[in-house]
Amino acid sequence: MYDAWANAQSAAWQAAMRCLSRSRLPSHITLGFEMFLSNKLIVTFSLMALAVLAGCGKSDGIELATVRGKVTLSGEPVAGLNVIFQPEQGRPSYGRTSETGEFYMRYARGRDGVLVGESRIYFDPFSLEGEPKTPMNPNPPKIDATMIGKIPQEYFKVFRTETVKSGDNVFEIAIQ
Repeated sequence: MYDAWANAQSAAWQAAMRCLSRSRLPSHITLGFEMFLSNKLIVTFSLMALAVLAGCGKSDGIELATVRGKVTLSGEPVAGLNVIFQPEQGRPSYGRTSETGEFYMRYARGRDGVLVGESRIYFDPFSLEGEPKTPMNPNPPKIDATMIGKIPQEYFKVFRTETVKSGDNVFEIAIQ
């Protein structure tokens, strides 16, 4: 691709120079035209580079904060529980408790965190066996059917509302 572009550019430059050499214009005018062509190419390539750089950012206008924490039931860690943070507006973030009850929230498209602002916290006890291993959860717990009966049903609706602030947020969630 680069070779084709360079060849086309070279051919265009040579054609312009042939036209200038055949013309009966004074040399100072032809030199000015050569400088104009050269400057035009520099400006064009500079603008193209700026356009590419401006389009490469990941800014989609949302602010995410790191959210992690621990869920306990009567003082004991709860393993294999899905934790959901649902903001007032926007996509929810999901996490899953490890064997020690710890969770780490993930947003959409492989990004970590939760939208900054008010979020409702939900729990979901259902999950699939054989969940893939991840760096955050190298030993994913299998579903614990006994957990469904231990956790009161009201926790599977809205548990509580929390404010997620910019930066690192740690939530200790105790279920009684």
